[in-house]
Amino acid sequence: MGLKVHSPSAAGRDILHALGALERLSEADRADVRIVDADDMSAGDAAIEIRLGSGGFEEMLDDCLRIGAAIGMDDAARHLTVGLRNRMFEAAECVNPFEDGPNVAFFTTINPPRFAGGWIVQLIERAGGRCPWNPTVARQGTGSASGPQQGEREAGPGFEMRGSEFVEYPADVLVLCVDGLDATGCLEQARALMSSPRFSSQPALRSRRVACVDGRGTFSVRGPGLVDCFEWLVSWLNGRPSIGRGVTWVGI
Repeated sequence: MGLKVHSPSAAGRDILHALGALERLSEADRADVRIVDADDMSAGDAAIEIRLGSGGFEEMLDDCLRIGAAIGMDDAARHLTVGLRNRMFEAAECVNPFEDGPNVAFFTTINPPRFAGGWIVQLIERAGGRCPWNPTVARQGTGSASGPQQGEREAGPGFEMRGSEFVEYPADVLVLCVDGLDATGCLEQARALMSSPRFSSQPALRSRRVACVDGRGTFSVRGPGLVDCFEWLVSWLNGRPSIGRGVTWVGI
């Protein structure tokens, strides 16, 4: 007991919270365990440094196990990862794998609009949607048989919209989730964007399939909260209101 853990990253905090270990958190530079994001180049002198992965859901589970082992909470970490995986499997049962899902345009900034990448696209495809602007592909070196396995597929990083993406692939569904903005704040910023010609003509606007999602520690944080995000995507894309209650959103 009394272990000092330094975690400046939101993902690290999310994992520690899910493990019930936030009371051990210390912001002191000198700590027993230091948890940092994959791209964090800051220096530290902790006895153990855990560099979080940058991949998808499965790698996040590995991070949970590594952190649990480092802070002496192996059993809690195993229990957490089993529970998160089971929730993912249960939600995925609501997705029809034989249907071609809608084109889901997910934006992480509004001005300028920026398409999502990475684990967000992975979650969209697992939930039954498609992201033709930045689809997942099989990881290099996984072999031809591994491509269909969802955990072995990854998307490129997010990118700023150029203006021509909707010409070839219209958006059936629009999701806007800006880091740090609640759903109402996102909606206020989104109104002008939705009235612009390149958005107002999209099928998503005509069918009122536009969601402004609370971006305060949801999709942008690669932690256990991603399961809440996945359940919400499954619920909204597949008409299953009984699941996906862990994410706040408003429609346009």
